[in-house]
Amino acid sequence: MIKTNVMQDAASLGAAALAAVGCGFWDNYNVIKKVHENISITKPIRRNCEKYRELYQRYLKVCEAQAKISDMI
Repeated sequence: MIKTNVMQDAASLGAAALAAVGCGFWDNYNVIKKVHENISITKPIRRNCEKYRELYQRYLKVCEAQAKISDMI
């Protein structure tokens, strides 16, 4: 996971960049590189990945069972 200084405003930055280039305020999109900075990069712990996959399969089974119960109700 990459965390940046823009965070949840990435879509707004993209829209602003499109408008800025479209209106001629910016010549290109290179300005985004100056605005958008990586704060941290988090990588998964490899030894936990298999456990996550196993838990996810259990989660999918619970979702399927819940959907069947909801259909019955």
